[in-house]
Amino acid sequence: MLAVPGALLASPAITVGQQELYFSFRADQGADPEIRRTTRNGSEPFPLGEAVAELPPMCASPTDLFGFDISADGLRAYVGCGTANGETVVMLAARSAGGDLPFVQVGPMATAGGSPGVSANELQVYTTGKASDAPPLVAERGSRNDIFGLAVEVPGLAGLPLRTPAPTPDDLALFGYVMAATQIGYVARSDSQDSFGPFTPVVTSLLIAASPDVSADCRAVYFVGNEPGGQDPSVIYVIER
Repeated sequence: MLAVPGALLASPAITVGQQELYFSFRADQGADPEIRRTTRNGSEPFPLGEAVAELPPMCASPTDLFGFDISADGLRAYVGCGTANGETVVMLAARSAGGDLPFVQVGPMATAGGSPGVSANELQVYTTGKASDAPPLVAERGSRNDIFGLAVEVPGLAGLPLRTPAPTPDDLALFGYVMAATQIGYVARSDSQDSFGPFTPVVTSLLIAASPDVSADCRAVYFVGNEPGGQDPSVIYVIER
């Protein structure tokens, strides 16, 4: 767990081994968002970490930053950037090794919604729908060097406004949250070519519960929520199975 009283947190992205965590951070309601990176040893709580200064400037303005995801190996960042025409573009930045080396901007990879969640093989990117009551979108590509194709509604999720979608590494489940019910949950399928089934809630006890991300072993879900008695998403929680 990582708690920053009074701050606004979003978009936790955990890498393989669960020793490195990225997240969006705003010191208060009026502050511009940062993307921060933090590391830990073992199962210790994550500290606040440091800003990854090169990622927010990928968007035209800090206020145009609409979520991001990090590849499982920590080498590629997918950043959702709003544009003047109301679209959201998924931008890519990459680096050749982990740790403190800076990300270098590659360019736009998809036009879809905000809060991108990339699959383990990075051939699909899921995003929030373009309207508050719209289902999530998915765009696909043939290889990691390609640009993603046209974003379409995720099969089987018509009528379900699942936001901040996060695929599991096996691509058989999609976690997200339903804003109207303040519930984090998932939809599942038995094969990657099937449509997803009904929504199953797993977190229903918080005033705010959003932006889930799933660990590489599918056993932990990281998400933001409010502190008990608080009104802001100032905590990154983890639930395990």
